[in-house]
Amino acid sequence: MITISLVAALVEVLCGRRPPHQLQQWATTPVAEQVEQLCSGRQRRDWRLRSLRAQQPNAHTVEATLHLIQAGRSRAAAIQIARPQGRWLITELCLAPHREPPG
Repeated sequence: MITISLVAALVEVLCGRRPPHQLQQWATTPVAEQVEQLCSGRQRRDWRLRSLRAQQPNAHTVEATLHLIQAGRSRAAAIQIARPQGRWLITELCLAPHREPPG
């Protein structure tokens, strides 16, 4: 359940429905800075979550893969959610590179 809530918050920030600073309480500083950078500038922010798959390799870690849609194109993402000191946080975020269509 916590995975869905944290992923929802992340996607809402990427979509522009939440300001990036709201993710700071749910993510490590490097992840929050990465998301802030993704949200800055003139980049399109029409991300949508198509699917989510999660697994829990141990009691303190959840790993999830996301299928995101941005500007009609698929993008993959992977996140790690961990409970290092009793509180769940997004500790890793990896997005597949954005590639422009050929031609």
